Order: sequence, then structure tokens, then C-alpha cells
Amino acid sequence: MKKLIAVLMCGAIGFGTPGLGFAQSSSAEKVEQLSKDATAKYREGDFNAAIELFQKAYDIEPVPNLLFNIARCHEKLEEWDKAIGFYQKFVVEPDVEKDARQAAVDRIDALNEVKQALAAQDRDTTTPDDGGDKQVEAPPAEVSNSPDNTWSYIMLGSGAGLIGGGVLFGVLASSKQSDFEQSTDVGEKQDLRSSGQTFAMVADGLYITGAVVGLIGVYMLLTADEPEQNATFVRPNAWIESTGGGFVLEGSF
Repeated sequence: MKKLIAVLMCGAIGFGTPGLGFAQSSSAEKVEQLSKDATAKYREGDFNAAIELFQKAYDIEPVPNLLFNIARCHEKLEEWDKAIGFYQKFVVEPDVEKDARQAAVDRIDALNEVKQALAAQDRDTTTPDDGGDKQVEAPPAEVSNSPDNTWSYIMLGSGAGLIGGGVLFGVLASSKQSDFEQSTDVGEKQDLRSSGQTFAMVADGLYITGAVVGLIGVYMLLTADEPEQNATFVRPNAWIESTGGGFVLEGSF
């Protein structure tokens, strides 16, 4: 019967070793049946039930194989301390074969390494923050993609100013024309006509220049989103002489 139990444990779990003989055949049969049932539960993955059955068998007859098998069940349940405890009980049992005892010692060493690794992992995950000041990286500065419309508005303002100047000179020209019609002096009439014509020319020049500059400002606003290739500038140049006046636009587009 001793050989039968050893063969049973070896085939079921793979670590069975010869145990002690049974004093009575009735108890031996009960232990054998409990061991078979425990082995079936082990194969099904019901390790708690297997432990209970192996323990009942061991309580009837303290066969060392049963201690080893109980340790294996606890190991499957990842109950490392309990597994190590049963392996240690198995190691100190008499009549345990040398190879089986060494196998149990190897399992004890392996499980102790597992426990140390898990403890180190727990320390790493529970280590408190050192409280040191952490440098907070400033967010990148936002780069504005809005076009610079400064010159566009300058051109629009300049155009409006030039047109306003044209209105002023137009009023002056009208005033000279009115004085010319009311004057009876020939010399005065000539002066009034000359100055009136000059003011009228200047007014026309301002109107035209203001309109052109304003249109350029509008164009610059509409094309502000396009890639800049060449610098755009417009510089009005006006002059007034005794015989007339005018404006010249100098620029680059």
C-alpha cells in the first residue's frame, strides 16, 4: 500500500515520494480514496478542496507525500508562506528520499526569492515622494499667425487724409473763384485766377492721390495673409509752386 500511495501522488502531481506504511488496511483504503479525490480536485484547479482532502488523509495517516502535495496546492494559490511551511515539514520528515527532499528545498528557495521580489516591488510602489520642488515646464509661447496690418491702416489713413486735403483745397479754389467773379480790378483778377487754378490742381491731385493710396491700403489688407515676397511701400511726394502743383507716388510692390 505504501508503494501504491507513492505512485498515485507521483502521477497526479509529479512530486510524490514513498511514505510510511499504513497500520490498518481500513485506514489505508480511506487515505487512498481521499488522495484520489484530492488529486482529481487538483487537476480541476480546485486547490482549496484538494488541500482539505489531502489534510484529511494526512490526519488519518501522516504520509510525507501528503505534506508535499499540500505545499504544492498552496503554491498554486500563491500562498507562499503556507507553501513554504508545508515544504519545511516535508523536509524534516524521516524516510524521505534524498531527491524528493532536495526538490522541496529547491521549492523553498524559489518561493523565498518570489517573496523578496514582491516585497521589493511593494516598496517601490509605496515609496513616498521626497517632497522636492519639481520644476514645472512653462507652456510654449503662443505664436500669433495674425498678419501685421500696420502699413495697411497707415495707407488707408493717409488716403483719407489726402482726400480731406483735396476737399480743403477745393473749398479754397471755390473761394478764389467767387472772389474772382466779384473783383473789378484786372491785376487782382489775374492773381485770383492763378491761385484758384493752383488750388484746384492741388485739390485734384490730392483727390487722385488719396484714392490711389486708399486703394493700395485696401489691397494690402486683402493680401495680408499671403506670403510676403517683397516689401511694399508708397511714399507720396507733393509740391506747390506759383505756377501750379502736383503729387508723385513713389513706391514698391
